Amino acid sequence: MRLTALSLLSVTTVASLFLAGCSDPGVQVAQTKRLKALEVQLAVVLEKLDQSPRGRADADVVARLDRRIGALESKVDDILTAMEFLAVDVDMIKRNTWETLKSIQTEQDGEEPEAPAEYRKLFEPAAREQLRAAAAAKGVRLLEDRVEVDGVIIQNRAMLEFMAVVMGGKEHESIIAVTGNAEHGGAMPKGLAGMINASILALGFQKGTPVRASRDGKVLPPEGETIYIYIEWRGEDGKTVRARAEDLVYNLEKKQPMGRGKWVYVGSRFERDYATSAVVYMADLTGDLVATYSWPNTIIDNVTSEGADDIYYTCLTPRIPKIGTKVVLVFARKELEAKEFPSIELPEEDGSDGSDD
Repeated sequence: MRLTALSLLSVTTVASLFLAGCSDPGVQVAQTKRLKALEVQLAVVLEKLDQSPRGRADADVVARLDRRIGALESKVDDILTAMEFLAVDVDMIKRNTWETLKSIQTEQDGEEPEAPAEYRKLFEPAAREQLRAAAAAKGVRLLEDRVEVDGVIIQNRAMLEFMAVVMGGKEHESIIAVTGNAEHGGAMPKGLAGMINASILALGFQKGTPVRASRDGKVLPPEGETIYIYIEWRGEDGKTVRARAEDLVYNLEKKQPMGRGKWVYVGSRFERDYATSAVVYMADLTGDLVATYSWPNTIIDNVTSEGADDIYYTCLTPRIPKIGTKVVLVFARKELEAKEFPSIELPEEDGSDGSDD
């Protein structure tokens, strides 16, 4: 029975190797070669088994072996079919990726539709107080040198794609959910992102250019004026703490906090809803507010090299208040006085929940 055991082991090995390889298209060729080699070995074993008096007498073992070979051949056929579908899916993904890149470059090609008239009217000099009142109704405070809006800490130990989002946005990968005058836990406040954007423009900022794609497929980084972002909360002693937003974000690549002065105002973008022909402000749909991972719909982006990927930035946990802490998010044209934290380097297990978002 040693030959029979070896034959069965070969069949099991062939199946396991091929099934493991098919999940990674990069090793399919190598695994196929190994499969063919093992099939040859199996044929030799079967021939020896057939020639052995004991093997011929063991018809039941041979029958079971034949059934396992048949099952293996069926699995191989299924895998080859799945691989054909995978090739079609890869080709489709390539096409869809390029279509997405083309949709990102609206600002570059001048294809972005004009903002609605009622939105543009907010920036007329005579409408300054009207804008201030409209902003206040959403919970946005437009001051002479800054814009303030209330929020809440929602993550202090997670990988990040955003520093802040509007409530109801990508809260699982952001430190702050901006709520305005609403309570956290409800639906995304309608028009809150647009009102934050309008208030930032009222400070004198010019709209920048979100991340986009060139005609040859290269991703072009965001461009815009530097904007300073701060988070304020009440400390344990009852006094207000003001921290730079980047001081709460940790760069896993450089093993230090995010570089200062790297936030830029890009202003999100307008798109036409082809179902209704209405022009919509994308940040109002997605809730994207302050991005650590460059994204075309965000109002504020960053110009760090690590901003091109979502694997580098995480919460600087020891500096962030506990989840549920109410905060004020501040946007300013000039630097404000803020807390200076002692230098820090996170151990491997800190600053991340270990998830791959």
